[in-house]
Amino acid sequence: DVLSSENQFNGTVKFVAFDCSENDTEKADARRVIVDSIAPTAIITYNEPVQNVNNISYYDGNIDVRVSINEANFYSEDVIVKVNDKDIDVKWNDESVDVHIGTFIISEDGDYIVTVEYMDRSSNKMTKYTSNQLTIDTELPTVDVSNIKNNSANKDEIYSFTITADDTNLDMTSFKPVLTAIIRKDDGSHVTKDVSLGQMLTVKKGKTYSFSIENLVEDAVYSLVCTVKDMSGNEYSKILLSDGIEYDKVLFSINRNGSTFAVDKNTDTLIKQYYVYNVYEDVVIEEINTDPIEHFIVKLNGKELIEGENYTTKMSDNDGEWSKRTYIINKGLFTEEGEYRIVVESVDKTETTAFSDVKNVNVSFAVDQTRPVLIISGLQEGGRYQIKEQTVTVIPTDDGGRLGSIKVMVLDSEGKPITDKNGQDISIRFDMSGEELFNYLNENDDKVTFTIPEGLENQVQIIC
Repeated sequence: DVLSSENQFNGTVKFVAFDCSENDTEKADARRVIVDSIAPTAIITYNEPVQNVNNISYYDGNIDVRVSINEANFYSEDVIVKVNDKDIDVKWNDESVDVHIGTFIISEDGDYIVTVEYMDRSSNKMTKYTSNQLTIDTELPTVDVSNIKNNSANKDEIYSFTITADDTNLDMTSFKPVLTAIIRKDDGSHVTKDVSLGQMLTVKKGKTYSFSIENLVEDAVYSLVCTVKDMSGNEYSKILLSDGIEYDKVLFSINRNGSTFAVDKNTDTLIKQYYVYNVYEDVVIEEINTDPIEHFIVKLNGKELIEGENYTTKMSDNDGEWSKRTYIINKGLFTEEGEYRIVVESVDKTETTAFSDVKNVNVSFAVDQTRPVLIISGLQEGGRYQIKEQTVTVIPTDDGGRLGSIKVMVLDSEGKPITDKNGQDISIRFDMSGEELFNYLNENDDKVTFTIPEGLENQVQIIC
């Protein structure tokens, strides 16, 4: 009954026989007798993966495999353990009579399927175990960019490039390059904005993805950073360029329009006034470029000035702004009368030559310390004229500059404005300035003509 098929048995058999006189005979069989009708069972476990996605377990290092087989009639050499159809050597230990533990390690990068098969020697067959995909990936993904050089200045009409991420198991959701541009607005302020990279392109599903930028249209200082992960959590936060160097951040500029120029407030007032008696402040010109300006000359009336002696420069290259070089021209250069014209010439990193006057910053002015001269015809001191109205002609000249204004007034003997018979003020006989005066003189042979009405002991004032 003990050895019936309903029971499990693993041991030896011994018989003892007795006769009626209680004589006994004992017979023992040294051979092991096994009665086993129960199929073995197995539990296979692994160390914790980085993540499980779509029935794939991703690891960033070794996979520790533990095979636990529950079987009384156990022979380890009968267990078939395979990884990708290759037999694996397993180290076995008995946890108890019925529980047997086998361990092994998978260590190389790759995709794996583990299978375990076993049939005991009573021909009871264990249900075959087949794992889901197990993936080891210890390599970092890569990000490379075509057609960009770090710290380069570019003026191509079409500036395109491609950002490509690659890995054996790339996490496409983590591939988000960030391209920012520092733009200079018309009012001189700077603004930083993100540049759209468009849609991500699939080059090889699960492995290679890219962004393709067809053109960067704005002059700006650009900055590119990128972080990408694979499914095993390996993170790469650099950018590989064609020079073979990895960069944490790639900086470059688009500079199709070259430099722009500006002047400070005092210089702006000076050139708007143009004719001045003296230059009281240094002349300041600013050159703004996406990149630092290193090659420049300053000319005064066509003659090159000496840096450090005639002028100084300073440069600011602040984060979030374009580079600015400031030229400070010594006011002592403008003490003598005459016309002055200052031009800054420079060459930027794109080898584009810029001239400040061509860029609409015309720094020119005249120092005029000579008073204008008036030649008067038709008017004499103490003169008496037997007419109702005397015509007077004035020829104004100014050797030092350009006439700014002429005003003629007729006052009575007490210096008060004269009036007509209706009491209306008629004292101002001529009053022009600026372009109006300039055009009047051009149209009247550089002469000013006015009349003096009748009256006694009148005074005539001509202010130029």
